[in-house]
Amino acid sequence: SDYAIANLELTLAGRPFTGYPRFSAPVELARSCKDAGIQILATANNHSCDRGKKGILKTINNLDEIGIRHFGTYINNKARDESNLLILKKNTIKIGLLNYTYGTNGLPIPDGVFVNLIDTSQMKSDIEKSKIQRLDKLVVLIHWGSEYQLKPNKEQRKLVEFLYKNGVD
Repeated sequence: SDYAIANLELTLAGRPFTGYPRFSAPVELARSCKDAGIQILATANNHSCDRGKKGILKTINNLDEIGIRHFGTYINNKARDESNLLILKKNTIKIGLLNYTYGTNGLPIPDGVFVNLIDTSQMKSDIEKSKIQRLDKLVVLIHWGSEYQLKPNKEQRKLVEFLYKNGVD
């Protein structure tokens, strides 16, 4: 594939390695993702804050060290401003990616770090900023929905309408 993208629904925060409800996996998991051909990981999801600020920072730093591009969580607001829109290029095609989540399982987003939450005014601003890049397509990856439900709920349908109306492909 030209680009393989996945959702990293856990932190790479180190020991103790844990599962539900607060995930932390070894960095080898991300290395295995890279070995399997995944080049990009979306990190804004309900488990982004499972290990607090340390978990967000370690996840980002580990992905940077491994060389996997990522988007959705940021070490600070400046990093978000500079790299929120992830741009992929192939030949003459230019695609922008944005990533948001419905929440963080009730855990607060720690001071100083940033997790993209579904917020239509912020999303609209991000979409407008993306237009400067003259993208061929803008794709928004959203972590959302009701667990174990196979059909979109009313809020999801409403958000999809909002995204299409504002130029998301």
